[in-house]
Amino acid sequence: ERATEEVSDPEARTVCGKAVDQLNRANDGIGMAPEPPVAELETTLKAYATVATAAEDDVVATIVEFVGKQGMALIDARASEQTEWNSIVVPYYKVLVDAATAEAIAKGYLEKCSKMMVAEEEEEEDTDAEQLCDCKFSLAYGSKVLLNNTRLSLKRGFRYGLVGPNECGKTTLMRAIANGQVDGFPPADELRTVFVEADILGELSHLSVVDYIFADERIRNCAVPREDIEKTLASVGFTDIMLKGSVSHLSGGWRMKLALGRAMLQRADI
Repeated sequence: ERATEEVSDPEARTVCGKAVDQLNRANDGIGMAPEPPVAELETTLKAYATVATAAEDDVVATIVEFVGKQGMALIDARASEQTEWNSIVVPYYKVLVDAATAEAIAKGYLEKCSKMMVAEEEEEEDTDAEQLCDCKFSLAYGSKVLLNNTRLSLKRGFRYGLVGPNECGKTTLMRAIANGQVDGFPPADELRTVFVEADILGELSHLSVVDYIFADERIRNCAVPREDIEKTLASVGFTDIMLKGSVSHLSGGWRMKLALGRAMLQRADI
């Protein structure tokens, strides 16, 4: 706010003023998505009670309430891993029952509370853009559930961001989409998807840049001529000398540009 009055450059003051206005609107909740619903302790304890009835004892009640508060956090985080529920139940319930019973109770808690994890459907914006996909799916990596009953809706011409911490499954999801492993996702003959990776296959690393792309099975399946390969790679910055040079000499940045050029040649929908 001070910059809107004290900065000497009028254009900079205007930009600062717009930023202040946007922050004030966000602070007032104008134009912001509504806060998602959060789990309530009373509702969580009622769900617990349908699994196992606790004895009327102050100590037991305190333990159950404590586990209920941890369960609320798991519900809000849409945590559907059994190991996560075991970690908040078993260590505390083992003082009340044997370990096998505690694990059985934890399993029951997850089954009941998973019904409270369904995310609210977002309202679709009015648009005439072509719907590329609209499906619900679950995704796992080994025994770890990454996404459970998750909706994926994509429209042509839109840009989407995939945000999450390390090892939460972002790359796994993109590979699964590109490999046709997402339930309900349109097949490759209806919707072509490409996952861009800056990979250089060792057995082809001796080839020139153009020959490396031309030898790619995906490019051959698209029947892309060499002339188009050269034009596309030139459009992302490759010079004539680089096109004739060995692909193994490319730096990490140029390998990514090579991968982008290869994706462009496949004329992917996504």
